[in-house]
Order: sequence, then C-alpha cells, then structure tokens
Amino acid sequence: AALELIKQNDIDLVLLDLMLPGMSGYEVCQEIRRMKKNRYIPVIMLTARDHVSDLVRGFKTGANDYITKPFSLQELLLRIENQLAIKQLLDMETSLITGLKKEKDSISSLLQRSMDLKESALQMMEWEKIIKNDLGIARAFQEKLMTRERNIPGIESCVRFHPLLEVGGDVYDIFQARPGIARVFLADATGHGITASLNTVKILSEYAAIKEAMGSPAEIISFLNQRFTRYLNQYMIVFTCVLADIDINASTITISSAGMPPQFVSRGREISIIHPMNPIIGLSNKVEYREELHPFKPGDVLFLYSDGLLELAEASGRGQSNVGSQNNGTGAADGAGFLADILTSFYSDTGLESSGNDLFNHFSSRMKTARDDITLITVKNVS
Repeated sequence: AALELIKQNDIDLVLLDLMLPGMSGYEVCQEIRRMKKNRYIPVIMLTARDHVSDLVRGFKTGANDYITKPFSLQELLLRIENQLAIKQLLDMETSLITGLKKEKDSISSLLQRSMDLKESALQMMEWEKIIKNDLGIARAFQEKLMTRERNIPGIESCVRFHPLLEVGGDVYDIFQARPGIARVFLADATGHGITASLNTVKILSEYAAIKEAMGSPAEIISFLNQRFTRYLNQYMIVFTCVLADIDINASTITISSAGMPPQFVSRGREISIIHPMNPIIGLSNKVEYREELHPFKPGDVLFLYSDGLLELAEASGRGQSNVGSQNNGTGAADGAGFLADILTSFYSDTGLESSGNDLFNHFSSRMKTARDDITLITVKNVS
C-alpha cells in the first residue's frame, strides 16, 4: 500500500522502518529507487540495529540517512529538516535547468526571438532574486552541517576559510570522534557558487551520516567513493578530500586523502610531507584507498589545505629564481615546496590565530585575483 502511494503521488520524504510485514525495509527502499529514478525522494531508515554492517547495507540500498532506536523527537525532526532542505536545493537546480532548456527550444523566428529575449530579461531578473536567496539558504545550511569543536583536549585548531563567491566548494569538519581522537575532514567540490554549494551539502550530509560510526580514514573515504560512484552517480558530484585522525595519546596522525595536494606537519622550522596518493572521489568504484601513519608529537602543527592556497603559493613564487627546486627537504617541488617554506616561516614561533592572520595578510594582494576557494586548517598538539 505504501509503495502504491509513493508511485501515484509526489512524496517529499519517507520514514522507513526495517522490520515490515511482507518485505524488509531494504527491499522497500530498493523498490522506491527503481520506481522514482528521475525524482529525488529522501529516505530515512529507522531501526533498532546499530551495527556498521546494517548501516552500510541501508546506504547501499539507497537510504539517505539512518536513525537508531530509541531516538529523540528533536533528533528525528532535525534529520527530516536536513533531508528536506537538501531536496529543496536539488529541486531548485533541476527547475532552473529545465527552464533554461524550454526557453532555448522555444525560439523559432526573429520576432519570436526578440519577444523571448525581452521575456528572458525579465525572467533573469526573477532568477537573480531566486539565486541570491538560494545562495543565502545554501550558505546557512552549509554552516549548519559543518562542525568545529573548539575545546577538544590536547589540540588547538584554527580554520581560515575564504570562499571565492558568496558560498564556496570547500567544506570542513572537526570533532572529537572518541576520547583522545580528533577527526578532521576537508573537502573541495567541483565548481563554484550555487553549483558547488549544492554539491557540498550532499557531501557533508553523506559524511555526517557515517563520521561517528565508521573506523579509519581510509575506510570512510572508500565508503564515500562507493556512495558517489555507485549510488549517487546521477548527481555527477566529483570532489577531493583529506581525512585525518589525530591520536593525542599515541602522538600520531592517521591520514588518507583523495586527489588533494601534499599536506604538511611542522616541527619547529622543519616540515614533513604527508601525501598518500589516491584518486579523487566520484570517478571509479574500483579504487582501494590507502592511509599513512605519521608521528605528531607535542608542539607539532598539522596543515590541511585546499588547492586554492596552493595556487596562491604558486602565484607568489613565480619569477623567483629557485622556486622550482625549493622543497625544504619535503620532496614537494614548485608550488607545494614554496608553500612549505612559507608555512615554516609564518608558523614557527607564534600562535595559530596570529600566524594565520600574518600568512593571509602576506597573500592579501594575490587573494583579490584568486580563482578558487581558499581553506587552511591548522591543528597543534598541545598535550
């Protein structure tokens, strides 16, 4: 009966229990996806099972979120609100694309064209208002999904975030995964403005659903890649990311990345490169993502950044005679090597906030002509 209702009506969201008469929730979810291939319907699964294998199976059958019983009314309403907001953003994008296609197909003569152009000008004014409003919604929702816990024992963190447009394609998340372990996530989606913001909303919602339930950084990135290549490929979302687990007790970092430039750890004026070579997410479901383990002793600083910062360093380094060979012992030449040298000079003595201010003041003239979002996350071991 429920499947027939979904088939015949424009349903906005489905709350789906796993234990059902006749069919399981997994089977119902698969049938929903089969019936509504061209329409986005969020599915939130409700279950008493809390094993990671059950969670993974739910996502594989097409679920968008997963709530374990018992749950609070506030949590349920928040999950529903998040999924409906994502649906609204995706529906808006589809509506704009459809409207543009219809407008293009309708032009048949010079007179009709002039009339259509006049109508298009009026329509564009309306769309400009809609897009401006959408950008505001997207920015607010992006900020709502991003987490930055500021009082994690044993670490100090600082985030410098400069979107190219009103909203950006860079997103981050910092939280305490469990006692003694801080988890840091940075992603860079394709595109800019509203397109990128729509992509980041989906990326953050997928990450948020598993960030506390799954194990290592490589496992999480592998899972995200499977989701976006196998089950969410209709959205054609491609992105780079890096995920680091900082173990304060063991003084180590476990890190995995997908298509990101080299990341760094500094010890005084020495910098070590961190660069597990893995492809970007969303291209192939046959990738096995690797991770690396690095020491992270008291006083060390971790630098995670998007390629917008690397482009700034490359622009600053052009024209310098030895920039091609500057690598500071890291093995990272050209822009990455030049950035490593800059980071060492700015972060050797002062605190993270003041060092970040000095660094971005140094880049201020270049940032006016930047062509990408710029994000830098610094994390210091203060144990």
